[in-house]
Amino acid sequence: MLSLNQKVGLDRPVLNSLFINFYFPKMSEFNPALPSVIKWSVGQNKYDEDGSNPKSLTLFIPKESIAAFAAHMAAMAIDPEKVKSGKIWDYTANEEVEVAGIYLNAKGKTGQFGDFGNLNPVSLIDTPTHQPATSTAPVAVPKGDSLPF
Repeated sequence: MLSLNQKVGLDRPVLNSLFINFYFPKMSEFNPALPSVIKWSVGQNKYDEDGSNPKSLTLFIPKESIAAFAAHMAAMAIDPEKVKSGKIWDYTANEEVEVAGIYLNAKGKTGQFGDFGNLNPVSLIDTPTHQPATSTAPVAVPKGDSLPF
């Protein structure tokens, strides 16, 4: 049986480097969809009185990221490669139903107060997210032929 480096002509360090560069782009190449990351945490549900929902998921979305997050969600919703099939609970029918939607994935870990992490999606467009938004306010144009500068 041939080894991997005999099959493709590459040794293990080169293969590892190719794998890491393909699946994990350099941070300089990472274009985030949001100006600031969203923090998520899972903790005890303080409103669970009967024990049926002992956990609670909390998202903290920085104010500066709300519009970018909404735009990112809308962009994902119209991208056929991002829309997947998933099951949700239909309370009116009292059953699980299959619908089209998107999945948001985030990295996390377990800490002293429960599970937590950050959500920092990759931008679906090739524009930097740290640019100030273009103004939609009307521009005052002075009357006459002279310019104010």
